[in-house]
Amino acid sequence: MDNKPEGISVILGFICYIGSVIFVCLSLYKLFVYKNSEIESLSRNAYVGGDAYNYIINGTHGITYAVLAVLLTLWGSALMGSAKK
Repeated sequence: MDNKPEGISVILGFICYIGSVIFVCLSLYKLFVYKNSEIESLSRNAYVGGDAYNYIINGTHGITYAVLAVLLTLWGSALMGSAKK
């Protein structure tokens, strides 16, 4: 019975690490994939007509995903560290 909370902490830690990897991938996608085309279906990460505005929007989204990845990594590490006690 005493090992169950430790096991749950390890599982939650791994889930946080997996979420962190997903957010890193999303961050890199937002930062490096951009195409503004006249044909709307060919555009990638284009929200408004101006390129500068789209770069600002994508940069903000990319940094936000990166911060979420760091937070999930820290949270996962804290959960893993608490399981070893």
